[in-house]
Amino acid sequence: LSRIDTTEDQTQDTKLTVMKTRLDDLKDVPPGESVVVYLSTHGMVDGTGEVQLVAGDSDPYQVKTMLPLQAVLAALRQCPARNKLLVLDVMQPAPHPLEVGGTPDGVADLIRMEIEGEHSSESTRANQDVLILVACSPGQTGLFSESLGQSVFGHFFRQAFFDPSSDTGRDGALSAKELAAYVADKVDRWAMQFRGARQRPYLLGDGPD
Repeated sequence: LSRIDTTEDQTQDTKLTVMKTRLDDLKDVPPGESVVVYLSTHGMVDGTGEVQLVAGDSDPYQVKTMLPLQAVLAALRQCPARNKLLVLDVMQPAPHPLEVGGTPDGVADLIRMEIEGEHSSESTRANQDVLILVACSPGQTGLFSESLGQSVFGHFFRQAFFDPSSDTGRDGALSAKELAAYVADKVDRWAMQFRGARQRPYLLGDGPD
């Protein structure tokens, strides 16, 4: 979909309008295709207890300039693609906490609640036909590695596609469940070894593997 929505850099500091355009375009994906939506940004909890995602041009003090997680879930639910995977690496602590208007505290907990429908109506639940890979479990934080230059989850997500051991089925393909198992093990091991903390990614949803 990036081929039709913008000619600017596709991954860095994506503007809110571009993110909304890409999500809106999901409704036009043919049913036989597959879709992966990967979001790596800072998640904030607004005054109503909802998760908001910070875009490249968001003002963290203005909720209307951020992207609600529920908007992402709704767009995926409306997407007719047969296979849908949402990757959420949005539990990263803000680099300068005093410069943001919300708080990242509780994002990991609220994400699971929103996905499973505790904060949303039946019509906006997205876990019924989508697989959702979340970068850390409730009560945890998404760790960032200065030496790797990216989030720990992001590093091992990439590595999974080059490490033959991730393909446990030995069929030459990496399924979503194999990917989730790989990053869950690698990220959690790294977190314990280098930070003395836990970070265990997990997979949600009932979509096809």
